Amino acid sequence: MLMSMISKLVNIVFGLLYPAYSSYIVVKNKDVRGYVHWMMYWIVYAFYSASENFTDTFIGSWFPFYHEIKIAFTLWLMSPATSGAGTIYRRFLHPKLLKYEPEIDACIVNIKNQTSNFVFQWAARVFGVVANTCTETFWNTALRAGGAQFLNQLRRTQSLDDLDAADGDMTANMFAGLWSPPRVRSRAYLRNDASTSETDMVQSNNQQLYERER
Repeated sequence: MLMSMISKLVNIVFGLLYPAYSSYIVVKNKDVRGYVHWMMYWIVYAFYSASENFTDTFIGSWFPFYHEIKIAFTLWLMSPATSGAGTIYRRFLHPKLLKYEPEIDACIVNIKNQTSNFVFQWAARVFGVVANTCTETFWNTALRAGGAQFLNQLRRTQSLDDLDAADGDMTANMFAGLWSPPRVRSRAYLRNDASTSETDMVQSNNQQLYERER
């Protein structure tokens, strides 16, 4: 138990904090050699950290001197004097990564595509469920709030039959105004019109005779 705590403390201080600060110094000073050293360290440490989760679970409780070996290995990796990370990277990791790089890239692209499709499908389903829930909530609220009359009025205002009827009435009124037939005059009106014409003719003849006698 004590060695497990010491191993975790060494890993935090010498495996993470010290390399992180050293990497900051290298980046600030633009030291190419130190940059290459710490980049190799972080690549090796990433694989070591991933494998450590499995070894702690399966062999950490029964393998002799397991935590002591972890402490020594962490110090060996990060020390610039031993250059353990550089040795592991050049002899093991770099050749394997170079060999399987196309397969790894294809696997990463495949995972990205599947993840994107899953996310889009999941988002579409969630959006559909939310839209249906909001619609049902709206109609249920409308029904509870005196909604039968409200719904009938809403359907009536949006009915295509009402729009067609209104359009038909407007068209009929327009053509009625354009093609209205002439009014038929009554017989009494025609008789009055004829008598008025005869009176005018008599007066005209009398006027002509009067002028001749003069």
